[in-house]
Amino acid sequence: MAITAEDLKRLYRYIPGGGDAVLEGHSVSLKKPEGGWRVTLSDPRTRSLGLLTFPLASVAIEAWGYRKDEFDRFVERVLLVFRKGGG
Repeated sequence: MAITAEDLKRLYRYIPGGGDAVLEGHSVSLKKPEGGWRVTLSDPRTRSLGLLTFPLASVAIEAWGYRKDEFDRFVERVLLVFRKGGG
């Protein structure tokens, strides 16, 4: 996923429940009694293709208290929030 820590800081509010989430370094989490989630970036690096340079990071998405279909929709929304270049 082409995402940077700055992207996470700027866009996490658009993840479902993100308005109540807590940003801590390269991680953002939402903890509620009925369930929650955490999105964490690690190993930030860049990849070059000719003159183009792309940010790259490993992204871990954890969730608890969700059914599989709810988690799948949550992941789709996360991917949509951080999509670049119009898809």
